[in-house]
Amino acid sequence: MNDRTARRRSLGFCLLFCLGIGALIAFSVHYSYQHAQEYAQRSLRHSSDLIAEWIIGAFAASDYVLRDIAGHVDPAELLYPHPDPHRQQRLTELLLDKKATVPHAFLVGAFDAECRVTHTNAHVGFDASEREYCQALRDHPTRHTFVSLGYVSNTGQFNVTQARRLPHASDAFIGMVAIGVDLEFFARWLAKIDIPPQASIAIIDHNALVLARKPFYEEVLRDMDIFGRWGGDEFVVLLPDGYATAQAVAERVRHAVQQAKVADDQGQPFGLRTTIGFASTEAHATTVPTLDQLFSHADQALYAAKQAGRNRVYGGQV
Repeated sequence: MNDRTARRRSLGFCLLFCLGIGALIAFSVHYSYQHAQEYAQRSLRHSSDLIAEWIIGAFAASDYVLRDIAGHVDPAELLYPHPDPHRQQRLTELLLDKKATVPHAFLVGAFDAECRVTHTNAHVGFDASEREYCQALRDHPTRHTFVSLGYVSNTGQFNVTQARRLPHASDAFIGMVAIGVDLEFFARWLAKIDIPPQASIAIIDHNALVLARKPFYEEVLRDMDIFGRWGGDEFVVLLPDGYATAQAVAERVRHAVQQAKVADDQGQPFGLRTTIGFASTEAHATTVPTLDQLFSHADQALYAAKQAGRNRVYGGQV
């Protein structure tokens, strides 16, 4: 009996020792994971603050260019149509020279008191009175400079516009100058930083439109595609294409989400699924639907896809 008792005690001590080692290993793994998570979060917070400072500095630098342009613009020359094409061309060339000093600027313009474009490398005569940057300066006398949210310009390119009102002793709105920058203006800052594996970082505006993202999955979305959050867990992508391309892009997005490697707080992997509805219109359509109508049809397709079992793509033409 004594031998059996001794063996049982030895076995018990062995089991306790193994359990202790296992618990220590589990604690060590959990601590290492938590430490890695905290480090990644600190790193991303630091990177976010750094990127914010870079962007603020970049817009401050481009505002100096706008100040310089505004100092060379005679409000009396802001005429549409301009009576002297040669004088108009001279001012336009000055604008283009200044634009060339701003990285990733692709549009530049001078606007009269009605927010009509009088000098530009795009569309002279364009009425920008409904644009956010015009209203922000025209309707707020104490505001001298403004950076817009992301939007599609009259050239069809997604951009952000920085504008500055022309100086006037009474703060009256007599016109403005503006520069449009493309999304590379933002993406270049993300290219300067390193991020932890499986992490991502993005620059978004107040409308939750993604201006830049790292990593950017070029095999899924293209530079010309506009991506933004629609609300809650729904997102929207606007494509300058028809049915076939929309279906292909939707399937690429669905596949990319399904292949994503994601872990919970305990480090356990889990899968993601996405359901997509899309709607398209063709260039030769006899009636052109509104954006609200496109969204409505896409939402109906999304509902049908969910009803059919989720993790799939449904769509149609409007």
